[in-house]
Amino acid sequence: MPALGMFSARHMRRRLGGSRPSRRAKRAGGHVLGAIVAVCLAAPALRAQAEFARQVVLVNTFESGDRRLGLAAAGALRARLQREYNRREVVVLGSGDAAVLLEGSGIDPTRPRIGGSLSAVARMLRADEIVAGTVVAVGGRTRLTGRLILTRDDRLVEPLPSVEAPTLDSAVALLAHAIAGSRRQLAPQRRCENHLRAGAEDRAVAAAREGIALAPRALLARTCLLFALEQSGAPSDVVVREADLVLAAAPANYWALDAAARARDALGERDTAAALWLRLAATDSLQLELGMKVGQALVAGSNARHARPMLESLTRFCPDDMPLRKLLWQELFATRDWPAASEVGLRLLADDDGSRADSGFVLLLGTALKSAGHAVQAVVVAADGVLRFPGDARLYVLYTDLVQAEAPFTIERGLGAFPGSVELLLLQAQALRRSGRREEALAPPATGAGTRSLHGAGPPAAGADTSGTGAYRFVAGFRAPRADPW
Repeated sequence: MPALGMFSARHMRRRLGGSRPSRRAKRAGGHVLGAIVAVCLAAPALRAQAEFARQVVLVNTFESGDRRLGLAAAGALRARLQREYNRREVVVLGSGDAAVLLEGSGIDPTRPRIGGSLSAVARMLRADEIVAGTVVAVGGRTRLTGRLILTRDDRLVEPLPSVEAPTLDSAVALLAHAIAGSRRQLAPQRRCENHLRAGAEDRAVAAAREGIALAPRALLARTCLLFALEQSGAPSDVVVREADLVLAAAPANYWALDAAARARDALGERDTAAALWLRLAATDSLQLELGMKVGQALVAGSNARHARPMLESLTRFCPDDMPLRKLLWQELFATRDWPAASEVGLRLLADDDGSRADSGFVLLLGTALKSAGHAVQAVVVAADGVLRFPGDARLYVLYTDLVQAEAPFTIERGLGAFPGSVELLLLQAQALRRSGRREEALAPPATGAGTRSLHGAGPPAAGADTSGTGAYRFVAGFRAPRADPW
């Protein structure tokens, strides 16, 4: 029997009971085979495409002194970008799509959106990326600048190179080419973020480095690399090196400033860290949350003195924000500005239930008042603290220290304010007698003013001893001889 490979096609049809295929069947079989081959060849591409959902890019109206030029630049760029990509992979939206969304709102969709307004419109349109920029006509040429922003965090920004060309269309073509080059990093950048969420820092680092290799600047991928390095506990000098690379291309990059400032703090480079923190705050000087973050970092990093102007400015805008007032108090205490710390601390004690309920705050306030020379207020605050926190030995120690420190001066201070007070003169005589200074206790007061009780009112009674000598002699133990011993 011949081997199987020796059978002809006709012999096999006979053995299997089949007939010769028709031409139509052959053509159909060819089509099926071609489809199978095409699917097999496209499988890797389909798997890569299925890794992420279709991306939506919003092209914002370009900022320009000429409104029509801004609209024309955005429209031309939107059309050019859409031609660059398959709509099943990337959809590019523009002001027309925003117009449908904002219809009836009273907002002009053709004007460029900025800041939070732009991010809000992008989220409503479910855009993943935003392209924004400016256009200007100079000397018969058109100059475009732009940036690529990730909607999920508008602090993730890729600056695009400025382009200039004789016509708007040629300038748009150059900018579209730059955008396409920057977008090559986005797939590895998203993988990096996914690996970080899964806790796979090593794979995140590898994905970020892949993105860096694909784009000219790749600041988005470099930012994810910073996240991965910090999350993995990389040495601070490594973080500084990578952050500096981002800052060299984008000096106001939020996440690079944040990472560099924290790394410099960890390295003990206080002055450099303070400068970076303040640059971070300047990226949005009126944002309270950012100001609080920077202020807390400066106070914790022994750089409290640098936080004062920023915190005072924020306090003027948000005078009733209690966490901000507490942070200002911490800064004032850390810098030993005792008068200002005392003023802010007393207001906190009066206005904030949390501060009143914190024995540690009362202790620090008493210390600040004492250091500012407000001895009586310090004693009052400490005494109130002792009554409200009877189990806190630190407060009792402060109270005792304040009372003992004030004892030698209270009578003198009182006589300076109330020189004719009988009660204070009596207390002074008692103190002199206890200290063995009997002759001084017997001496009349130095002032010639008439004595007056702190509890009384009006002038001394007729015939009263206004010199104070009688009181002094009585308290000092002096007994005048009786004229009639009986």
